Amino acid sequence: MRRLRPGSEAEMVALFLRTELPAARFRDTLRALLDQAGLPERLITAPNLDDPAENQAREQLLTAHRGYGTRTGLFGGFPHDVCWEWMAITPAELATVRLPPELEVLVGSSPGMAD
Repeated sequence: MRRLRPGSEAEMVALFLRTELPAARFRDTLRALLDQAGLPERLITAPNLDDPAENQAREQLLTAHRGYGTRTGLFGGFPHDVCWEWMAITPAELATVRLPPELEVLVGSSPGMAD
């Protein structure tokens, strides 16, 4: 594994939402939350990470969607003081990654995430 550069919370939140929006499992809920807040879908699909208001709106969206800001739901027990980093990982390294049992259920994988 190789460190590429420091990351930011705003990047993580934007990427998390952008990854979930196309997923059939989450798409309708996210679109409903966007509509309810009067926010455009481009907040997720074309995020402006230099805009503090957009970053705050995305964090609020992820909180409503998955409990991020309140550290509930998926983010229950998640620490507030995280140091975000962009990393490079080879397919061989990824094949050795193991998930705790509670996350295996979410991804439907047994031995590793590469399955």
